[in-house]
Amino acid sequence: MVTASGEYLVTPSRPAEKAYTCPGCAQTIAVGQSQVTVIEADSLFGASGAMELRRHWHTACWRRRVP
Repeated sequence: MVTASGEYLVTPSRPAEKAYTCPGCAQTIAVGQSQVTVIEADSLFGASGAMELRRHWHTACWRRRVP
């Protein structure tokens, strides 16, 4: 997926196995809640650095965000 702020690999993930904070709304993604994992495809830190910087978003927050 390409947005104005860069290119991202967006993957639907299994329901969360631990709690994460969604960067879109700053609320908790609860255990068992659906989510997407977002990885910056063109990271300056390479593929392994991008994996470490991945973020978990609520599926709805990712869809609503302003690219």
